[in-house]
Amino acid sequence: MTIYFFHMFDRRGRTLYSRTYHPEPSSSAASENSDENKLEEKEQRKLLFGILFSLKEMVGRLAPEEDREEGGKEGSGENIKRKAVLNSIRTGPTTLHSLETLHGHRLVMYTDSASYLKASSSGSGLPTSSSNPVHTVLRSIYADHWVECVVRSPMYRPGAVLGTSGDGGLDGIFDVRKRTDFEKRLDRFIMSLPYYR
Repeated sequence: MTIYFFHMFDRRGRTLYSRTYHPEPSSSAASENSDENKLEEKEQRKLLFGILFSLKEMVGRLAPEEDREEGGKEGSGENIKRKAVLNSIRTGPTTLHSLETLHGHRLVMYTDSASYLKASSSGSGLPTSSSNPVHTVLRSIYADHWVECVVRSPMYRPGAVLGTSGDGGLDGIFDVRKRTDFEKRLDRFIMSLPYYR
């Protein structure tokens, strides 16, 4: 499976982490101006978060009443069930996989569709939600890598602005790349997947 990129957003849409593994299949040669590329990538991440947010709202509104969020009153301690969830969006040769955590973090991985369908089909040719290997990978990235490397770091403060640009010396910015081994562990994990290419 070709993995094109991985992004992680907080609940407000700020990019917590972003990594490109392979260039997108439809992208042209990179422009020589890196400032324009950075601006374009930032705009693409904003659009991506907006699409995910809008589609999540639409899925919630279109779901049958029994599939919507249920549970007790706020603070009552009763469990909230979420049945109508947006896990992936397939568009032609590519698939956008999404995982939203209880804290509102969104993990997004953009892959090709052909190998995803082969890896997760249940005999009918269509993937089932329980057999989605990328969703399992996203859960593992969050629980085994993000929480272990970033959240449990003594330098991390909940709600702090996170940076990944290499400017870890600025006050108030916790630079994920400089102050943790999250990126190294993530790369090692993704490249060890049996379907990674």
